[in-house]
Amino acid sequence: MLRSKFPVSGDHVDDHAVIHRRLNASSNVLDYGATGDGETDDTAAIQAAIDVSGGAAVYFPAGVYRCGLLAVNSIHLCGRGATIASLNGGSLIQAMDGEQNHIIFEGLDFNGFDRVVNGDDAAKVGSLSVTGCGFSMCHFPVYWQAALDRARVTGCRFEDCTGYNVLLGHQTDFAQGRNIVVTGNQFLRPGAGDGYSACVLTYGHGITIANNTAVEVSGDRGFYSKGQSIVISDNAIHTVKYVPDATSRWVGFYMKADGMLIADNIIHTDAEDNTPMVGVLIDGDNAQIAGNYIAGCREAGILGYSHYGLAINNNTIVSEQRCDGNGIKLAASADAAGRFRLALRGNIVSGYRYPIRIHLDTDGHNISVVDNQLVDKEAGYPCIQLYLEPGAKVSNVGIFGNVVEPGDDPTVWLTNFETADGVVIEANTDDSYLIRESVQE
Repeated sequence: MLRSKFPVSGDHVDDHAVIHRRLNASSNVLDYGATGDGETDDTAAIQAAIDVSGGAAVYFPAGVYRCGLLAVNSIHLCGRGATIASLNGGSLIQAMDGEQNHIIFEGLDFNGFDRVVNGDDAAKVGSLSVTGCGFSMCHFPVYWQAALDRARVTGCRFEDCTGYNVLLGHQTDFAQGRNIVVTGNQFLRPGAGDGYSACVLTYGHGITIANNTAVEVSGDRGFYSKGQSIVISDNAIHTVKYVPDATSRWVGFYMKADGMLIADNIIHTDAEDNTPMVGVLIDGDNAQIAGNYIAGCREAGILGYSHYGLAINNNTIVSEQRCDGNGIKLAASADAAGRFRLALRGNIVSGYRYPIRIHLDTDGHNISVVDNQLVDKEAGYPCIQLYLEPGAKVSNVGIFGNVVEPGDDPTVWLTNFETADGVVIEANTDDSYLIRESVQE
């Protein structure tokens, strides 16, 4: 049968992207016996189209194609108005161990798979690209916990998927996961899976997660990354449905890395109780957290564990119901070379018992808390608390220009300090401080 290479709606081609995909496709699954009727098992026909493609694009016209596991090395699937539905609830693509896999998906929808893309430690990939696709009712839909040279997941929609919706990179060797980009995706009602879960989990060097939106999150993580040189920007999390167990907490952005920028993100949990929630949690060095809006995270807006080079600037952290948590809580220590630098500037913190708490377990130098607005806190507690472990010392500590809520409480608590030597407290709306021997909770 002669089949046109152009998709036609009436007498007009209606989508230039479809023309491009179709012109570059070597195979049309209908030519190999696929039906796309939503009932027939189309696995063998799809496999036949892939086998003759030689890694070139395989095109799916509009329809619903029921499919089981496909045997592939490199693969390029594309379409428009086409859904590939799971035949048996298993995986669609199981990457071949030890092979240099190249995987591309464009413009397709996937429904009901355990894993649409499945790669483990034994597999290798030259590149992975998933663009403009939809995933619904899938478990771990894009799962590549293996060596990865380049990955892009862009402009996709994940709906009612559980586990890690996108997992990319090598879990134990971050150097094997490089150039990972996850941008412009929508995550609708992402749910808990086996153990931890998140919209996105990435491992590697050179990671960008940007312009994604997550709504009604019930897993225990929003976005989670480990590695080096990570940028998390312009993402939004709206409404969290997480129900914790006795030992867990929800975290919006969780980063364990050296070299991070977390900027201009939005978290609005809409929580109405004291569910333990943290907006941003970082563990690493050389981090900047700037321009984020965090609302409703009652355990902490920002929780940090850092050694060297942490800047937290111009964030807005709000608990709409006054709570007993922390706006910004940091546990910091010098690195092996004795370096330490910590700066908090221009933040707005409202509705927390402790607006700012800094815990130093080794000597701390070059700490600045400047031009922050710390308001609507609980009576009987300070706006800023510096806590020293016994034996630790500080120097070059400046607390300047902060706007604090007037009241009878000292602005600053210096806990376990022998004296205020090395600490300068000036030009705040209230410069009072108190040296204490223990922490009041």
